[in-house]
Amino acid sequence: MSFCTKCGKQNSDSAKFCTSCGATLKSIPPLETSNSKRNKLTLALIALFLCLGTIAYFIFFTNKSKKGNTEQLSDNSKVSDSKDIDVNSPSTTSGNDSYNDINGKFVYRSDCFVIITGSYTEEVNTIDAVSSMRIPGYTNTGYLWRPDYPSINDRHLFSTFIGPYTAYSECQDNLKKLKGANKYWYGIKVSYDNTRVDIR
Repeated sequence: MSFCTKCGKQNSDSAKFCTSCGATLKSIPPLETSNSKRNKLTLALIALFLCLGTIAYFIFFTNKSKKGNTEQLSDNSKVSDSKDIDVNSPSTTSGNDSYNDINGKFVYRSDCFVIITGSYTEEVNTIDAVSSMRIPGYTNTGYLWRPDYPSINDRHLFSTFIGPYTAYSECQDNLKKLKGANKYWYGIKVSYDNTRVDIR
């Protein structure tokens, strides 16, 4: 039953006009129950937590993919401290010498030497490391996949390096200049021959 808002007369629910004064009856929506309000609030909170959880998931795993996939065998963080070190560019006396392509990937053409500066499990992290080493002025930086070369092959990792150098003595001289940058860096021969030649 509904009541007229003008005269207060009780009318049937289907009546559109008051039977007493003829005023138009306005339908008044029923009051929302406390259970309905509680359900709406609960749904809103669940939606909020799902959104926050999704955002947190993407932030966490984005940072983890940048940092967690890297297996750093030597500390490259000191590279930026060595801007004043004069490191010779690799020799290019022969057109058949090995070189680094535009992304820093090593292209083998002949036996040579490199100064290993770090090792990584993911190629994308290795490319980033090569780029960061170029900032302080190491123009002859590159990377290689260690198992490709029997003279290096010891672990399934990508390694960053400075070089390549055509001669042992050239690599040794530059390693001496770089020892202040990182004591863990070392020289090694790159070859398909399985004889390992280290320069420490």
